[in-house]
Amino acid sequence: MVLHAIGVLVVWVWALSRPHMVEPIEIRVANLIALWREGYLPYGFADRLPAVWNPYGFVYEWLCSLRWGTLHPYWNGRLLSIMAAMLTALCLLLWSHQQTGSIKGGVVATLLLLTAKPIFAFGHLCRVDMLGVALSMLGFV
Repeated sequence: MVLHAIGVLVVWVWALSRPHMVEPIEIRVANLIALWREGYLPYGFADRLPAVWNPYGFVYEWLCSLRWGTLHPYWNGRLLSIMAAMLTALCLLLWSHQQTGSIKGGVVATLLLLTAKPIFAFGHLCRVDMLGVALSMLGFV
């Protein structure tokens, strides 16, 4: 499980360094982030068709639009998603330790989390999935 977790982190760091989309939805999210940076709200009015299709709420894109590190258009979103995945793992570690009284159980649970395909596949993408999971986990804990 440790080797798998290291592999997951290597893939995430590789994806973080890529200046192009690695998943089709990332280009749409990057465009929404760019609109936020230019001062436009990327939403249509309720009585009109939306000018930009947006499957997510505004919080993720707004956080990504803040200028805290922009090596390429996907950097902020991917970094935020990776930090959210790490927060999820930390919450799981703490919750598991609280429930079992053993740090070993928390480590095993955290390593098992990284073997789950949704975490591995979506943990590094410039999309809201991991932030939603992290916030849900915080609420759960």
